[in-house]
Amino acid sequence: APLRPAPLWEHYPLFFTELGLFRLLERQPVQHAYNLFFPLQLSGEIDAAALEASFLSSLVRHDNLRTAFTVEDGQSTRRILPQVDWRLAVADLSALPSDAKDAAITAACERIRHRTFELARPPLFAAELLQLSPTKAILLLSVSHMAMDAFSAGILLRDLGTAYEAARRGESVTLPPLPIRCADYAVYCEERFREVLA
Repeated sequence: APLRPAPLWEHYPLFFTELGLFRLLERQPVQHAYNLFFPLQLSGEIDAAALEASFLSSLVRHDNLRTAFTVEDGQSTRRILPQVDWRLAVADLSALPSDAKDAAITAACERIRHRTFELARPPLFAAELLQLSPTKAILLLSVSHMAMDAFSAGILLRDLGTAYEAARRGESVTLPPLPIRCADYAVYCEERFREVLA
């Protein structure tokens, strides 16, 4: 059977690689080792409000970022939340002397990169904008590997750029839904597994 969108359920299964990672993270005291960390240098006049809007739009499109991974009745499961509270953290470092600015950047990188995410309480990412000058900034982004892999993160970064440019122009930042979600693929894998066992 072809891969297709799954029905709308309250809970969805995890596919095999997710299940292995989920069980590992439950026992792993150093979860940040499984984060994807992106320190992104930005140039030009940065619109923090537009950047936050682009993240909120991406939260709608990438539902794994607002997915709670839990154990229900002994089964590992995912529950996609309709929305989550999130705001972009912004730190203005422009007035700091060079040494203090470098120290603040290093501290922020360590804080975001080592962020531990509670898998049952999304969102499963953290972001902070460091304003270095009126035309230079660093965006720090850390995403739990439970929410996406490197390929998916590339799509997220592309979507953030598209939504940010739209927001700066005053246009809608609504991104179209993804044709296939991780939950759809998990249901597909479970159905195929049951067919093999039948």
